[in-house]
Amino acid sequence: MVRADQVEAGRLVRGLVGCPVCRAEWRIEGGVLHLGAPIAGTPSSRVDPVTLAALLGLSEPDALVVVDGLALEMVGELAASLGARVIVLDDEASPSAAGVIVGAERVPLGAGAVVAAFLARPYRSHAFIDSVINAVRAGGRVAGVGSFPERGDLAELARDDTLWVAERARPRVGITRRR
Repeated sequence: MVRADQVEAGRLVRGLVGCPVCRAEWRIEGGVLHLGAPIAGTPSSRVDPVTLAALLGLSEPDALVVVDGLALEMVGELAASLGARVIVLDDEASPSAAGVIVGAERVPLGAGAVVAAFLARPYRSHAFIDSVINAVRAGGRVAGVGSFPERGDLAELARDDTLWVAERARPRVGITRRR
């Protein structure tokens, strides 16, 4: 359930989002979906927008990307120069962001909903990081700082002393031969 109290330029600025199963409701104010208290802490990495776009493999316009801990000016650059739609986690509202989610214990996005994700807060819980990775489509990329999240569906592509980048595995299709 979504109740839109204020919409500006096609963007939900104020309203309510609700779950039809548990009947919980969360407010949207200033374009920010508030699911809980903001997560404290500062991002651990500075990377320029062109490098980030290359790491995330952003080549198609209108790609939906999740970023956790990216400077707001970088969000604007990704949106303006690359045409990406950026969902910002635990930060201020950015006029160039497609959405802002604050205080989520897990990212409320469906499996394969986004093209790529960038994680610049390595102190996040495993459940949170897993929810972000699960939201990345098969063949999509995840980049971040800190330790690489060892998962069977992530193939590490590159790493240096600051960043790592991985690709989400494509599902294997098994074919059974019968005679």
